[in-house]
Amino acid sequence: MSVTGWSDVTLTVEVGFSANPADPLAPVFGTGIWGVGVWGTDVWANGAIYTDVTEYVLGLDMAASFSYEMDKYQTGRLSMTLDNKDGQFSVDNSASPYWLLGETTIAPLREIRVTASYKGISWPEFAGRIDSWNESLEMTGGTVEVTALDYYADLAAWTGLAITPVGASESFGARCNRILDAADWTGARAVDVGETTQQATDLAGSGVSLLETAAAAEGGAVWVDGAGVVRCEGRNSLLEKTRSRVPQMIFSNVDTSANNVLYESGSIGTAYDATTVINIASYERTGGTVQTSTSQTSRDLYGDRVDSVSGLDTATDTDVKVLATKAIALGQFPERRVESLTFQPMRQPTEEQVDNAWMEISDQASTLRSLVYFSHLTPQGFNVDRYLFIRGRRVRITPTDWTVTLDFTSATVYQKLQDSLWNTAVWGSSGWSW
Repeated sequence: MSVTGWSDVTLTVEVGFSANPADPLAPVFGTGIWGVGVWGTDVWANGAIYTDVTEYVLGLDMAASFSYEMDKYQTGRLSMTLDNKDGQFSVDNSASPYWLLGETTIAPLREIRVTASYKGISWPEFAGRIDSWNESLEMTGGTVEVTALDYYADLAAWTGLAITPVGASESFGARCNRILDAADWTGARAVDVGETTQQATDLAGSGVSLLETAAAAEGGAVWVDGAGVVRCEGRNSLLEKTRSRVPQMIFSNVDTSANNVLYESGSIGTAYDATTVINIASYERTGGTVQTSTSQTSRDLYGDRVDSVSGLDTATDTDVKVLATKAIALGQFPERRVESLTFQPMRQPTEEQVDNAWMEISDQASTLRSLVYFSHLTPQGFNVDRYLFIRGRRVRITPTDWTVTLDFTSATVYQKLQDSLWNTAVWGSSGWSW
């Protein structure tokens, strides 16, 4: 599927209509439900046999995002419209190519993946399972509306039963691996060791709730990227990882430098309000004492703005204090925020612009939580310049249009920490201090 203005960029949509060619009704949630395969091969996860349906795609919409604080991931979603004039995607059509042993091989929970490619290089855009397959039975020719969820939904669907508590004082990374192992996740994972130790867990609850509990105790984040990789990042990842320390993209409406993402038209969302202000952070772990950090300057200017958190599974009060201190560092002053940018990226791009910018926007796996620089020349003649983290990404595609919406979180405080390295880091240690 090519898009006007992007003739060298190809989108491929594939659906695993059969988990086993000899048994089209084999349970999707069988042995190796989480599964693992090699990206770009015909077999993925639980042995799905993929079929390329790109030529029938009339429109596609993909989205993945975090909360503003970038600590809670929202399950990635896909929706697309398929041309079904010939009836091949109808579940009641026995003449369909997706009909075997007297039954259709089309079903919810079948796997789906989307890739984008340019000059022989491919990027994973989405990997997950079909949630719904709704057919329009029009006499003049029908369509099928398909929705899908990424593999974060699989983790949410798994529920562990309570066991004797285990894992007291283990690291954030060890806790994430314990949860993923308990959930029989055999897919790819990228897990940081982290900075904190965790309280014992009985592993009761959904995979997502357990992972998010561990991330809250760490002050980190957990999500599933476009390739289906589970990522567990520690508290200091936004300070220490290259993609979060060094701007991966520069967005500009006037600068045509090859390394920039030049947007010719778009909508910019901004905000300047008190919703993010915190000047009293009162945090408490289970069985611990309340740890409080404050900013008196902020309190004098704006009054008390309290953030209270309890029930953290952090093992020590010292680590809880760090989380409270971090909250104050990030939230003590209001900031004029650039919150989103909706644009048509380089409708007629030069080769250099495609090489340097398209690849970054397209690679969902490396886009989220990346640092970018935003420089916008206003009609009044002044610039709005910001360091931002990408917290969300939505792509809408039709044969004639390609629109991207990026949601941002401010990176201002993180940049100040890096710029003042000598008085903010703990000399001789491997971590940062808030």
